[in-house]
Amino acid sequence: MTSIKLTALIFILASSAADASLFRWVDESGKVHFSDKIPPSIAQKGHTSLNKHGIESEVVSSSAELKRQQEVHEKKKEIETEKTAAMLVEEEQKKKDDMLLSTYDSRGELMRAFNNKLSLIDQSVEISTAREENLVQKLKRLHRKHKASKSEMNRMTLSLQIDNAESTLADYRALILLNRTDKKILTKQYKTTLSRFDDLTQASE
Repeated sequence: MTSIKLTALIFILASSAADASLFRWVDESGKVHFSDKIPPSIAQKGHTSLNKHGIESEVVSSSAELKRQQEVHEKKKEIETEKTAAMLVEEEQKKKDDMLLSTYDSRGELMRAFNNKLSLIDQSVEISTAREENLVQKLKRLHRKHKASKSEMNRMTLSLQIDNAESTLADYRALILLNRTDKKILTKQYKTTLSRFDDLTQASE
């Protein structure tokens, strides 16, 4: 159908329908249709609304096209979210880098600071271990006295002392375990921080 005939058809239909809406759609074979009503089988496949002058007033996408548009929209949102997350990570890393460079003037200063922290942990472990050994020996003596005692009152007193000593011993052992865990974490952090400091200072040279 030529454009002239098509335009004439539109104006004829528009005139006869007065102010009624006119719709245009394309079927599966590619044929163009015009009508004042949308067939139920076409409603979900997309169509165009025309005003009384035959000019497009609204384009209704097919359900498949709407689904595709929604998928595109969600993909764009996903990409934007990833970009935002990446920017936040980059900003956080920059803050850490700035703090690192403002805290330590040199590689040697950083090493001394971490070595001092590790040394304090070692001292705490050493002290706790010595107290643990003393308590173990004390418990042995208390158990021997408790076993040998003939006085019920004395045995009750010794039982209380044993309970207190065992509780304190458990606390020291928990402290030793905590300190050793802290040392592993700090050692790993030390290596990572030193490597990052080297990268930053070498990049600025």
